[in-house]
Amino acid sequence: MSVNESHIAPKASPPVLQAVADQADNPPTSKNQSPKLKNRTVGDHAKSFGYDWKNRADHHKYVLRTGLPEVHAAILNEDWDYAREILCVEDIGLQWLPPVSQRTSPDGLNGTDGFSWTIALPSTDQDKQNRAIVEMAIQLAGTTSVAAAGCLYGANLLTLCLQLPTPADFTQGVIKLAAQHAPVYLSLPDASGRTPLYIAIERQDADQVRALLDAGADPFMHCRLAQGGVDSAYLLAMKQDTDEFFSIFIEKYISMVTPDDRYSIEKDYLSLKEWDALHDEKSIEKLADRFNVLRDALFNYPNKSGTNLVYQHLIQGKLPDIEIIPLVNNSLDNSPLHAAAMGGPADTYIAFLKQPLLNDIENEKAQEACMQSLTIYFRNRSTDDVIHLIEQAGEVGPIARSHLLSLLASGNLLPEEQFIALSKLLWPRLSDAIKNQVFVNSAAYSESCFSTMLQMMDCSLYTLSVDRMLHRAAMHRNKAAWEFAADRSFDLGRALASIRRGEIKIAHSTGLLQMLMAGSLKWFDAFLGAGIHFQNNIDVAGDRILPRLADLDPAGLKARLTGYRLPVDQAIPTFCETSEGRLALEEMMRVSEKLH
Repeated sequence: MSVNESHIAPKASPPVLQAVADQADNPPTSKNQSPKLKNRTVGDHAKSFGYDWKNRADHHKYVLRTGLPEVHAAILNEDWDYAREILCVEDIGLQWLPPVSQRTSPDGLNGTDGFSWTIALPSTDQDKQNRAIVEMAIQLAGTTSVAAAGCLYGANLLTLCLQLPTPADFTQGVIKLAAQHAPVYLSLPDASGRTPLYIAIERQDADQVRALLDAGADPFMHCRLAQGGVDSAYLLAMKQDTDEFFSIFIEKYISMVTPDDRYSIEKDYLSLKEWDALHDEKSIEKLADRFNVLRDALFNYPNKSGTNLVYQHLIQGKLPDIEIIPLVNNSLDNSPLHAAAMGGPADTYIAFLKQPLLNDIENEKAQEACMQSLTIYFRNRSTDDVIHLIEQAGEVGPIARSHLLSLLASGNLLPEEQFIALSKLLWPRLSDAIKNQVFVNSAAYSESCFSTMLQMMDCSLYTLSVDRMLHRAAMHRNKAAWEFAADRSFDLGRALASIRRGEIKIAHSTGLLQMLMAGSLKWFDAFLGAGIHFQNNIDVAGDRILPRLADLDPAGLKARLTGYRLPVDQAIPTFCETSEGRLALEEMMRVSEKLH
């Protein structure tokens, strides 16, 4: 008797999704609860196709039409007695595939040419199977296990059980059978590209996740067609809002990766760094409380905020009792080193400076971070904290010590009080060259600071240091420092002598302006008295020289400028910094305009 093809030709939209629609609409109500079973009549799925599940002929036609392996069919029709009776090892690897010979190709012809994926799908060649999966997904979008609520074509026995509201004992029986006779299927993706563990996590079925892990399923097995870059069950668990499934994996593997009750922050076998980056402080502390051996790692890796818990504790002045990595990705930003420098316990910061990471001569980024942190420390901490650090300078690493000296010699990077304290404590250890640099740097601070450093100066002053001090003192308007350097400057002495001998009549306006910026009327008047051609300087740089001269001595401005032709630019007095200087200069410019 021939089979009537009209009885087995699939409908345009077969109601295959009906088997799982109720579960999609009614997901598990508890995160630890398996999918609930519905009270249905045995054979409902076959009935939806117009067949009587209990009728042998209809049963045969139904299986032909759907392409279901026998045990798959029993599961979909919720005939659990029959499923348990016929279940055997050979069922484990069977996939639900449409009957190839009955598929209709796009050109309307029957045969295998229209849908070649049906042949390649069971292939052991991964490339062929991958192409078949893509073709299947394109053709059956919404009705395959690629869709959110689907579990259809391509499901093997284990993945089918995990996706349907199957009795827990039946699913665990299938898991046990696979573990004993076909363990590869515990981790093998089905034709939809997802592994059993991946599906169990999607279904929020913690009991089956544990059962699969205990049976030997691999959570790191690569999944294909996974969405959002989540290509393994482990990554899927990691990206869940809660730590429920991730904790299950940690429970399974923690003893393997902490043989000495210590977790390697550097090697990070459990990918905790990735997990931290996805979660907030509260979630991380919860996981750390549950797995104390992982606390060091969890607190050191950057979390969702971009900082880490060590940083957040230190910035509040707390010191967590854990191993601390001072830098995050060799960067100072949001790192524990930065927090310790800003406001954490001083001893914690000093302890960081002793760590090998910050004294690695090959790690330029770490050295730069160390230098930046020292600057932050000196600018933000009390004098007592600074002195405490300096007193411990002999204990910190060589790179940190070198940076301390560089910080002292590099200019006005430090607050004045810290500069003086650091200079006093390090002075006996400094070379003459560094002492000269520090002495020059004192010109960038107050005259009192310069006077203190002058009393400490116990070595020869280099000629180059004198020249540098002239520039620095003028820039920072330190009159005492500038005049000290000017009195010892060979260049200024020779220039003044040449003017007096009549060899030079025109001095560069920059020199006069430098004197005035430093506030040294003594030297300015010395150059005028020597016979310098001041009119030329007024013509060239009057807009800068005159306002500064007026600010320094508004009362004596008339005596110094009488007889000179001043510019007629009325904007020049506005450059004065004092009202007295502005009024005096305006008056002198009015007088000059009338006379000339």
